[in-house]
Amino acid sequence: MPSGGVLGYRKAVTKERAEVLRRIGLDPTQVDAWFGKWQNLKCSSKQRGSICLLTFEQYVSLAKETGLTEPQQIGKKSQLYQMARIGDTGNYELGNCRFVTMSQNAKERADNGGAAVSVHKAWITRKEKQRGTSKVRNEMLQ
Repeated sequence: MPSGGVLGYRKAVTKERAEVLRRIGLDPTQVDAWFGKWQNLKCSSKQRGSICLLTFEQYVSLAKETGLTEPQQIGKKSQLYQMARIGDTGNYELGNCRFVTMSQNAKERADNGGAAVSVHKAWITRKEKQRGTSKVRNEMLQ
């Protein structure tokens, strides 16, 4: 660990990530925002029953190849981009994922019957817990 303890280590890692952004042609001052997007994917992929095996460099390289230049272009609005898995199966790894618009991702998910089904079931379960009843399940499954 570099001198300076944990804080020194974090600064060194942030500097390395900023250098990655600089090397592939993205704004290194946005390192924290890019890192946050990558971390969100890593955490949320577990909820989908998969694992994000992409390194930070692979993630931002895929973004750059798609034409994304700012992390704010990634999000949950229909015109924004999301990382999508091919066929909504497998892990988030090179060769099995790419950035697509949210609306395109939703269409593919529905076509594949993939994560959309589990997201729908999770919504029903959450509503059941809130209401303490399975009435919601019966309504939604009809």
